[in-house]
Amino acid sequence: MNRAAVIPSYVAWAVTPFLLADVASAMEGDDGELPLSGSVAIASDYVFRGISQTLGSPALQASVDLQFDNGFYAYAWGSNVDFYPAAEPDDGARSEINIAAGYAAQLGDRWSVDVSLVHYLFPSTHEDIDYDYNELISTLCFDDRLSASLGYSNSVDGTDSESWFSELGYVFSLPRDVAFEVAYGYYDLSNAYGSGYGYARADVTRDFAAAQVTLSYYETFGGADNIFFEQASDSRFVVSILLNF
Repeated sequence: MNRAAVIPSYVAWAVTPFLLADVASAMEGDDGELPLSGSVAIASDYVFRGISQTLGSPALQASVDLQFDNGFYAYAWGSNVDFYPAAEPDDGARSEINIAAGYAAQLGDRWSVDVSLVHYLFPSTHEDIDYDYNELISTLCFDDRLSASLGYSNSVDGTDSESWFSELGYVFSLPRDVAFEVAYGYYDLSNAYGSGYGYARADVTRDFAAAQVTLSYYETFGGADNIFFEQASDSRFVVSILLNF
């Protein structure tokens, strides 16, 4: 993919949320109020569907979110990434930016639905590499505890190949503002990489006034080792701290 310039990773992920904030500011009503929020997080690793996106290294992440009363929302989120070990050819990827728009609604008293379109950007890759792709994700929830998600991409990782993922999760509420969540999913990458894989996650999260501290455990099953480097697909613990604003 031809690019006029390669954006430095620390600029790419850090600036994009604030660009969304500038757009949001232009949408302020006469009362000056805007449904805008955001977060900054630091994590010992960045894991996506069971796979480390930083090869076990720490990640610094930020987001800006718009949530409207009618159920529509949008967000921009960014993180540093590193896909290839030092001994392998470098793809130049140092940052990931997700830009999304969606709609969430209640279906009666106990059910809710969320549908979103996410665009994954990797702006610092070499000129001949293009990982960018879109994904449509839908989630059905019951009592804000049990969730089922299904996602589809027509060109995962810029490969022009279709992918699907499905995930089931359940959240247990514990005393002292602690939540325990378990999830299992399957990521079908057979069209792009010849196989798919399963993954599992267990989180313990403690809420504070404007922060969350989470301890997570990740495990992969099936063909993950055939698609990703061992440093990325191994089981792992991750600690993260998220600050809301």
